[in-house]
Amino acid sequence: MTSLLLALLLSAAPKRPPAPPPVAPPPAPAAVTLAVLIEDTSLPTRDAVTGAFARLAPLAPPLSAGPDDKVMTFESGGVQVHVTLVPEPLAADVVERAAGQSLYGFLQDWRPSPHRARLVVSLDSLGSQSLGSQPSRATVTTFLRIVAAVEGAAHAVAVHVPAFDVIVPPEVFRDAVMAEPPLLVGWLAIERRMENARAIFASHGMALLGLPELTLSVPIAKSADALGHFLGLLEQAQQTPPPADKPWRVDLPDDWSSP
Repeated sequence: MTSLLLALLLSAAPKRPPAPPPVAPPPAPAAVTLAVLIEDTSLPTRDAVTGAFARLAPLAPPLSAGPDDKVMTFESGGVQVHVTLVPEPLAADVVERAAGQSLYGFLQDWRPSPHRARLVVSLDSLGSQSLGSQPSRATVTTFLRIVAAVEGAAHAVAVHVPAFDVIVPPEVFRDAVMAEPPLLVGWLAIERRMENARAIFASHGMALLGLPELTLSVPIAKSADALGHFLGLLEQAQQTPPPADKPWRVDLPDDWSSP
């Protein structure tokens, strides 16, 4: 069963004909760096970030802040992240492509407001989790929630997930990562293309949870109904992971109909 947030998004029809399919992002083992797109060109204060985290996650271990002013460091429950200011925006073509690959961008024709800088938030590779290994889901969840606190403190216009080439609205990201468990809509990129008279949906973002990506093939005439099925399969995979030793592909028959 899809979540309420996904159901609300799915209830909205696209406002324009589907755009040409975007270039597929390269596969990534895990997304350990996110970027918060901001209108300002300065770092938020430590108090603003720790206060935002306390409001968002009152039951989590308190967020502590390090002393460095150039690279901010925050830690909660043994998960440490670094926040660095990049005083320049993403290229316009990157924003257009990445926003279009988000579920919200596809269904609502959303694009972010202009931004002037980025706050790059990275999981600490020298802590308990290594960048060369898959972080635990608990670590990923804490990391995402710290990013949400940074986003809230900085009054962001969007959140960018470079590993999956997707940009999502800040409120969608925040609501998704604060859910229990976190909702895929917060970082999922959806690639859409045609292949041998069939519509193909491919996920980019399951790797953040250590799960295989899904490729769904459906008759073109059924493609509008298949998106909800595609998202439902992804949510089910969080509870019952598919085999990881082979590509996860589902081919729906020509007579398939939505349940």
